[in-house]
Amino acid sequence: MDSFIKTTTRKHGIQFYNYNEFINVEKMDDDGYGTTQKANCGLKVALKSLNVGHEEPLSGIYKR
Repeated sequence: MDSFIKTTTRKHGIQFYNYNEFINVEKMDDDGYGTTQKANCGLKVALKSLNVGHEEPLSGIYKR
């Protein structure tokens, strides 16, 4: 795993999962930022795959 990802997830208490740990993965939506899927890994989650090189700021895809 990239050192930036390791540092960031550790610093912010974010749990890292490998994609193959998710079950029942179903596509929900495609938008300008990427693809959204729903899945399960012991709890229901949403997965967002970002399009590489997207010019819009990432702040448009999350809420604080």
